[in-house]
Amino acid sequence: MHDVDSVLLALIEATNELEERRLRDELLLEHAAPVIRQTLRHRLRLHDGSSNPHSPDAEDLFNDVVVRLIEKLSELRAHPSKRGIRNFSLYVARVTANACSDYLRVRKQERHRLKHKLRNLLDRHPDFRVWKGENNAIFCGLAVWESKDSALIQSVSPEQTEEVLDRLRTMIFTSKAPQDLPLSKVAVETLRLIGQAVELDQLVQIIADFQGVKDRLPESLDVVESGLSQRLADTSPRGDSLIEGRESLRQYWEEVKKLPTDQRNTICLSFEDESGEDLFSLLVDAGIATIPELAAEFGLSSEQFDELWMRVPMLDNTELAEHLGATRQQVSLWRFRAQSRLRKWLTNRGK
Repeated sequence: MHDVDSVLLALIEATNELEERRLRDELLLEHAAPVIRQTLRHRLRLHDGSSNPHSPDAEDLFNDVVVRLIEKLSELRAHPSKRGIRNFSLYVARVTANACSDYLRVRKQERHRLKHKLRNLLDRHPDFRVWKGENNAIFCGLAVWESKDSALIQSVSPEQTEEVLDRLRTMIFTSKAPQDLPLSKVAVETLRLIGQAVELDQLVQIIADFQGVKDRLPESLDVVESGLSQRLADTSPRGDSLIEGRESLRQYWEEVKKLPTDQRNTICLSFEDESGEDLFSLLVDAGIATIPELAAEFGLSSEQFDELWMRVPMLDNTELAEHLGATRQQVSLWRFRAQSRLRKWLTNRGK
């Protein structure tokens, strides 16, 4: 059993169930628990803005990871000849990181969907205007407001946010559930109450609070730094290592468009950067491509593209394969070929 971490040998060789349980609990408490806590602290930025590994959400994740580890340890003890765990701490960190990623994808869906719907509304509805300020920040306001000088726009304070929310909740039109109200009406009333243009993310947050969407987009999903000597492998296709800045993003998009159709679609639909943003959102927010242009690129109407946009990123190969009318193996091959070509482009670009 040379391919098994030495800390696991005693458990594998336990002679009875009582000894097995004692050794397993010892492994979980002394070896696994500190790594789980550390990974949760680094990987999570929970909706209250903390990175507390003892919060209710983190505790649920902790318990989920422990269950996964118990199942794996039981499997390892029952079949010691199968592929072992060479580094138990690294394995625990990887299992925890995967659990965090699963959790964050679910938690961000409602807010991500709201941001997409709101951005689409602001771009198309004649009552609104959207423009880009310094550092590519996206601002929005009512069309009747002429000034677009982002330097004069004040950030909405927490006190002002609470005041706006209180007034929204007491308005007559809130006789319906907030999430059932027309988004255009909610956006108009929110902006009127604020009385000035705001950054898009602030408007999203206020409307999310009003509608009861509690989750906030997590910050960058950093890998574990302290105590682990290598970067954890992430099975999802991430673009953050390829893209730095607007010009790099534009060049990357031009290369993606040159890929064979199947490879291009695979990359575009499964792309997710370190903050959870899909490729389409990055391109639109950076002003590199418009919604009609993206729709045309994929041979879709704007309405069809909107429906597609709501489903990305497709991080599950089964879902992606079903959408593309292909097998999981084909999707994996297309992704491999596309990433190989993009890596080659990146290498040549750096020369």
